[in-house]
Amino acid sequence: MDTTEWRAEWVRLFGKAVCRNAASSAGTMVGGKLGAYVGCALAAKTGVSKLGATAGIVIGLIGGLTAGWYAAQMYEDFYPQNEKKTRVDEVVKALLYFGFQESDIDDSNIFNENSLNQMFKQRALKDHPDRRNGDHSAW
Repeated sequence: MDTTEWRAEWVRLFGKAVCRNAASSAGTMVGGKLGAYVGCALAAKTGVSKLGATAGIVIGLIGGLTAGWYAAQMYEDFYPQNEKKTRVDEVVKALLYFGFQESDIDDSNIFNENSLNQMFKQRALKDHPDRRNGDHSAW
């Protein structure tokens, strides 16, 4: 990994940390407020005041953790890791090489083991370097 890639990955991870922590803080605040309202309602009905504080803390923690996790997942969807993006690009290249489209991967009638083997054999017969007019660059 060269210096430019390293710096770009550092910026991506720093942005992810900022987004995740901001969402976690906001989720904790909103969860704490909701927990306080729920806890106050429970305390008023039951007469146990510690129940309100406990409900506020627990609901706040759950809200913060959930919001932080969702923010990290959304950030990964918008700004994928370099390796993941490279793998996706390679899969798309392979699909196109064998005559499939990206949408075909979801259709099991079009994209299955038999059709993939058939396309591989056709490409091997056509482009294999040992054939008279074989294409060495394709292999």
